[in-house]
Amino acid sequence: MQTDPRILQLKMQLEQLAMDQKRFSDKIQNLQKELDFLSETQDQSSIRLPKAEHSKEQPEIAKIPASKENEKWVVSAPSQNIFSNKKTVEKAKTPSVFEEFLESFSQVESLIGTSIISKIGILVLLFGVIIGMKYSIENNLVPPIVRIISGYVMSLALLLTGMKLKEKYLNFSAILVGGSIAIMYFVTFSAHEFYGIFSKYLSFGLMFVFTVFSVIAALNFNKPIIAHLGIVGAYVLWYCFLLP
Repeated sequence: MQTDPRILQLKMQLEQLAMDQKRFSDKIQNLQKELDFLSETQDQSSIRLPKAEHSKEQPEIAKIPASKENEKWVVSAPSQNIFSNKKTVEKAKTPSVFEEFLESFSQVESLIGTSIISKIGILVLLFGVIIGMKYSIENNLVPPIVRIISGYVMSLALLLTGMKLKEKYLNFSAILVGGSIAIMYFVTFSAHEFYGIFSKYLSFGLMFVFTVFSVIAALNFNKPIIAHLGIVGAYVLWYCFLLP
């Protein structure tokens, strides 16, 4: 089997390049020695040629692979630096245990604050007002008009407090605003149904205003629970006042 002449030609070129590289490296070493010798003998006022330039030029010539051994040597040196840089980048990107704990805690807090605590808080406020009004009715502590006014005052206080705490405590302020809307619905319904203080049309108008306000508050706070209260209030409005 005959050898391909191109292979022989490439081998000859490779050997010639290896010889040229060796010759160039010998010349560089000789020039380096002469420069070192001259730099030592020159006066301080003479211009010294920095060695860094020659040290940078030498690797550029050494990039031509003379053989497989030289090629492996040239590739292996930067590969270690690449792996070491990857390790340093991975170490820099790896979060600490404390950062992971804070991230997980913030996720749990967001989940609880947006889905569980908000609903429970609104229900607790609403039932508190209902129980308080029921107790005052059974024991005849205050007149009906005072009960209605106190209910509106309490809902207004919760609303103003929620608006004030919106910037710092968004979830908690949403609880307060939602509770105030629910209390307004219940107080208006009680004033018409239980006491007969409000007429049918006045109660209808007030509940319609509360429904519109709940939609605006839901968009402002970006909390679905407030919108749910507005939807429930709208259905109660139709059921209590419009149906026969």
